[in-house]
Parts: sequence; structure tokens; C-alpha cells
Amino acid sequence: MDRNDFAIISELIRSPLESFEKIGSKVKMSGVSVRSKILNMYESGFLQGVYLIPSPMIFDRYPHTFVFKNVENAFSKLPEISKASDVVFAWIDHENDTIVTVFCKSDKAKHRTLVKLSEIMEVSAITAFTPVSLLPPNLSSSRFSRIDWKIMEHISSNPRMSVAKVSRMTHLSRKTVRKHIDSMLSEKQLYPVYIPDFTKAKGQIFYGSLAIYETPEVLKQLMNLNLDPVWYMNEPLGAHLLGFAESLRDVELLKKRVEKIDGIISFSLSIPSGGVFVEKRVLRWIREAISKWDLASFDKS
Repeated sequence: MDRNDFAIISELIRSPLESFEKIGSKVKMSGVSVRSKILNMYESGFLQGVYLIPSPMIFDRYPHTFVFKNVENAFSKLPEISKASDVVFAWIDHENDTIVTVFCKSDKAKHRTLVKLSEIMEVSAITAFTPVSLLPPNLSSSRFSRIDWKIMEHISSNPRMSVAKVSRMTHLSRKTVRKHIDSMLSEKQLYPVYIPDFTKAKGQIFYGSLAIYETPEVLKQLMNLNLDPVWYMNEPLGAHLLGFAESLRDVELLKKRVEKIDGIISFSLSIPSGGVFVEKRVLRWIREAISKWDLASFDKS
């Protein structure tokens, strides 16, 4: 893994349906080289899977994230964690802290899942928060049309499927497919999920961070430190950023430099060492949502 791989992953998260050529133009590589890099990430085992899932609000669910500190034998507990109700993501960082995100329909369901997770971890969560990056900025847009669902059935587990192929499989025109995909992305109704195996990074460190700041100028200073923003927030003003380092010492030096920036309200950094995405559960929710619609009534648009 190298900085070019990191740059490509950042672009894939920002624009999951972008062509290899367009990604290449942004990372100063040819489209052929980008495609080769992505294939190598799969073959090496670093990239385990790519998904494009709806925001949980689309399922009439609400996201919650729980953080458990210093979990003993955290990796061995991942299979049991993934079986707990409503769990979607679970990540373990280099200090054995375990971060779990759930999509729950009610506060009662949230509490029930939290109790179960605490039993599995054998420690209580030190904090719980709402991952705002999983919410569309306009909650009134947290609904899909029947056409949206028909398209989602095909691109959720294969987000790079061509518009032409989606058109053939859905019997919708290419123009309609493109229009609806562009709309879902622009409204932040879709969330790209990349499943990496960080043990395959061969000594390189990929990390994620959340910065809350006072003005947009602060973000420019963060980017000057080679932090790459992939999602943005408006309330509060902030961004989720990815970083790449050669060593833990480099990461610690970066944190100290960030702390010296005027206008930083908070900055948290996590170095994931592994995790799980419960894709079968999310894909089942997608199928259940699709089944509520009479898809047979579609006409070609």
C-alpha cells in the first residue's frame, strides 16, 4: 500500500460511481493505472468489498454509535458482535477500543442492543453519539421513490455497475437511471462502504478523524497537513478526514500540529486495525423495503 492507494480510496469514498478516468485525473494517474491499483487492492486482500447503502433514515431507522474502551480479545468477539440486533458496523482500533454502529427503529431497540453489546464486550460503553455522516442533510429527503428502490436493488452490492447495465436490468432508460442515481448522491441519501483489511497494509497506517471547527478556513489548514476530507457537516461545522502515515510517531506528531491550529473545537483520530460490515442484514433491509412496492407497475421512462 502507498499514498497513491490512499488517494484512490479517498476518491472512491467521495465519489463511489466515478469512472476510473475521472478518478485518475484527480490523483494524477491514468484510468488504466487506477483500475490496476484497485484490482491489486482486491487481490492483496486489503479491499474486501465495496457497497453503496441507503442512509438509515430511508429504512425508518436511526443510527447510533457506541464506543467501548480496552475490550479484551476484541477480534475474537467480532462474530458475536455482528449477530447482535441492528448492528451494521464494528471496528477495532490499534488500542483495542471497539466502535459499533447500529441502525435502530426505536430508543427501546437501541437500549436492548446496547445491553447485549455490553454483555459481549464485558465492559460498558464509554460514550454514545449520532454519526451525522450517515444522515442526509435534509431529513425531508430521507425517502426513496419506487424507481430509486428498483435501481438500489442492483447497485447496492455493485456500486460501480454501469448505467447501461442498470438500464437493461431495470428496463428503465439510461437517462432515468442516471437522473435518479445523481439525485440520490446529491441528496446524500447513499453512503459508500469500503471494507478494508488493515492487516494487509504492510506497515503503512491509514486513519480516520473527525474535526469540528469554527470557520471553513480551518479546513484548509487541515488539508495542508495532508488530511483528506471525505464527508462534510454543516451543523456543527466539521468534516470527516482520512490520513496516511508511515508510523505511529507520525500520527502523534500530526495530532500535536492539529491542536495548535486556531479555530479547532475538537479533533478525534482513530486508527482501525480491523472490523466487520454486516452486509447481509443491510441487503435484507433493502429487499424488504423493495418488497413493499409494486415494482411490476413500472413503465419505461
